[in-house]
This record gives sequence, C-alpha cells and structure tokens, in this order.
Amino acid sequence: MAVITGDIVRSAKLSSSDLDRVFDAVAAAAAKIAAHDDAALLGRVERFRGDGWQIALRDPKWSLRACLLARAHIRTLDRAFETRAVIGIGRVEHLDARSLAGSTGEAFRLSGQGLDDLRGPALFDVRAASEEPDRQELASALLALCDHVSHGWTPKQAAVFALALDPAAPGQREIGKRMRPQITQQSVGGHFVGGGGPALKKALDVFERLFCYD
Repeated sequence: MAVITGDIVRSAKLSSSDLDRVFDAVAAAAAKIAAHDDAALLGRVERFRGDGWQIALRDPKWSLRACLLARAHIRTLDRAFETRAVIGIGRVEHLDARSLAGSTGEAFRLSGQGLDDLRGPALFDVRAASEEPDRQELASALLALCDHVSHGWTPKQAAVFALALDPAAPGQREIGKRMRPQITQQSVGGHFVGGGGPALKKALDVFERLFCYD
C-alpha cells in the first residue's frame, strides 16, 4: 500500500477559512483518484495536527499522481498556497477504517518519518520499503523532478492540470470547454506545455509502471 502524509506550507499565515479551503482542495484531488479506481483510496483524507493531512491508497501506482493533483487543486486557489507530501510504500499491519491515526505498518511509518525528515527546497519525496536501491533512487528522482517542474505552476496552469492529471482526463478540447471563460480553449495547450505537461506525463508513466503490482 501507499500512504501519503503531507502538511500545509506556511499554514500559520493562513486564516482558518483559507486553511479549510486548502484541505477541501486536497480532498477533491483524492476524490478524483477514487472516482477512477474506487478500490484505490481507503477511507477519506484525514486531517491531523492542525495543518497535516494523510491518505492511504491500496494501489501505490496512484500515489505520485495524487501528490500532483493535490498541488494542482491547492495552487488553483492561490499561487501562495502550497503543500509538502511524502509517499511511504510498504506493508500495513493494521488498518483502522474509522481513523488512519489508529493504523500501523511500514507504509505509515515511512511516510510520517519521511515528512519529519524533509529538508531544503524539496517538497515531495518517496520512501519505499523492500525495494532494490536502484528502484528507490529512481522513484526519489521522479518525485524530485515532478516537484521541481510543478512548483512554478500559476493558478491558471494549475487549473488545467487539475483536469489533465485526472486518471480519466478529458482531451484538451473538452478541458477548454469546461474552463471557459476562465481560460480560452486555444490557450489550454500553452498552459499544459508551459507547466511541464509532457515531462510530467512521461514521469507519471514510468512511476505508475514501477509501482504497479497487479
């Protein structure tokens, strides 16, 4: 399984209403994964320690996409809003469906410790148990690259990616229709390319093959 543990950057500077909006955005991102694969998301997004959040995914391959979708939905609200997130991939000993706080296992431990250890400019990382060192290093590199590419998204770019990164993503023409009049249909492709869409798509393809255990 995969567990994603995150927190809101500079949360002390946000009003309680803005913080609620950010958590709603994370929940909206998780809902897109669940809508595509209803067995993937376990329970709901759980909020803890005021500015922290956590989700559990039965299928680890969706975890990087979930991180990017969370950033996209958050950044759509305001360019100043941001989250950190660390994916833990491993076994789960006990899963409490009522509250993830009561769950245990290496996926939870790796994710929580990874977030506590996160330092420097990087805001995304992954820790995978029982994986070959080369595989872990590749996964970490993919997270670092996706973090760097998506970090500069404008709200309009983020709005495009909130739709384009949906596992059941519509085509660019349909995205343009849904986003009018906020974004013109002709500019959707420009926002996608300008936000690193082609590179992110390749990285997601590799990550989702790397952690597909079917």
